[in-house]
Amino acid sequence: MSIVIALIVVLVVSGLIAKYYPKQKPTTLAQGETLTPEEELAPETSVIIEPLVETPTMTAKPKKKPQPKKKPQPKSNA
Repeated sequence: MSIVIALIVVLVVSGLIAKYYPKQKPTTLAQGETLTPEEELAPETSVIIEPLVETPTMTAKPKKKPQPKKKPQPKSNA
């Protein structure tokens, strides 16, 4: 029962936080101003594409039938 109460409390608190937490306001731009992405400082890298190599398909080998187990011969005193 305490698990159910704790779960309800967590849901209520998370709902209140989501409702009243200050959300980040988008920045306003001056009239005619546009955002430009910043240039990346990482060096140019080239992509190497390897050719597709076809693999041979594996065929299943037939299973061997299990050999019947031999019963031990009773020892006889002759």
